[in-house]
Amino acid sequence: MKKIFFLVCFFTAAYSYSFAQEYSYGFTGGVVFASIRDKVPGHAEHSDSKVGFTAGAFYEYAYNNHFSFQPGINFVQKGGKGESDNFTYEYRFNYIEVPLNFLYYFKSKSARIFVGAGPWFAAGISGEATIDDGVTKATGDIKFGSNSSKDDFKTFDLGANALAGVKLKNGFSISGVYSAGLHSIAFSGDKIMNYYYGVRLGYSLAPRQVKK
Repeated sequence: MKKIFFLVCFFTAAYSYSFAQEYSYGFTGGVVFASIRDKVPGHAEHSDSKVGFTAGAFYEYAYNNHFSFQPGINFVQKGGKGESDNFTYEYRFNYIEVPLNFLYYFKSKSARIFVGAGPWFAAGISGEATIDDGVTKATGDIKFGSNSSKDDFKTFDLGANALAGVKLKNGFSISGVYSAGLHSIAFSGDKIMNYYYGVRLGYSLAPRQVKK
């Protein structure tokens, strides 16, 4: 998985550098509504949504007036809550996420409407779980790692997202995003994957021309 990640980063960056006419930096922040999908043979269910927040930065290469490549790095709170058997649960996962989005901008005089999609790679850094069986309620930290005997979930995660939004001439933007996990973070047994949708506000600094 790590080799695939580095290959994708290398080729997308090389492609962007070859064709980009200008680039810009930006920052985003917003709210997410996260859930987890628990899949066992013959059955799958989504948890209820849990509200979290996200914040990050991006670096956008503009190929032309319509197409852009936008890699970024975000802090994202994921997880979910629900009921299973005779207890309720609530998970909070904190991730560092690297999206690699390709955007298309439509023509507009006052604002630029855009749609996009791309893969993302993430690493779990911390978390918290709360379990309530009706008699006792316990809260503890979640450990991410690669050792199934010591850690609760796998550190590495990957998925894909789709987004759409509006970017104003003054650099401010608002967008909606839907993210679906493609990799189970459980070590064995159930397949547990992260999902979320959210709203982000952003700000882009003035674009700069690429020196060739």
